[in-house]
Amino acid sequence: ACENLLGELSPLAAAAEGLLLLLQEARSSSSSSSSSLLRRFSELKRRLASCKDKTQGLQRALKELNQEGDISRLELSRFWENESLWDCPQKSEYAQDAEILLECYEQEVEAIYQVIARTEEALEDALQLMELQLASTRNAFLKSEIALDILSAFFGFVAAAAGLFGMNIKSGLENEERVFWAAAAAAAAAAVALLLAVYWWFQRQKL
Repeated sequence: ACENLLGELSPLAAAAEGLLLLLQEARSSSSSSSSSLLRRFSELKRRLASCKDKTQGLQRALKELNQEGDISRLELSRFWENESLWDCPQKSEYAQDAEILLECYEQEVEAIYQVIARTEEALEDALQLMELQLASTRNAFLKSEIALDILSAFFGFVAAAAGLFGMNIKSGLENEERVFWAAAAAAAAAAVALLLAVYWWFQRQKL
């Protein structure tokens, strides 16, 4: 049973370690999909929970078996000739060896359980880290939305300034060619500078 648990736990521990490394790489490169990572986390936690239930069941079975009466009944060949001894078994010379063996099994199963618990804690910490990363990305998108609103307001102002020269209402500025070209050049320069600033900010936020 212990070998089966170890055989089932070993690939799970390796998968958990690989998933944690993938999460660290995703933080720097943003190459992996968050939904894909969450699905892998969910599948791995489900398999770990199944392995944990088996380990706990084995622990309970060994604890119940490691009773004085049950240990005395482990040597089944003694009861073949005299079945009446089954109800009140006497402790044989091999009972102590069986008790030591059961305690060794209990320690081994407890070590397996601790590995499962540590793996679950590592996955839980990684999941919280991913949630923080998603929250940070969401905040970055909210900031970008504010930047786009500011950009829209600025272009609205530029459009309003350009509309002053196209209106039918005379202001006296339409006759000043230098004023028109100066305003057009200033608006274009400001628009290009703002576009470059927003682009640089998006690159810095990795959006």
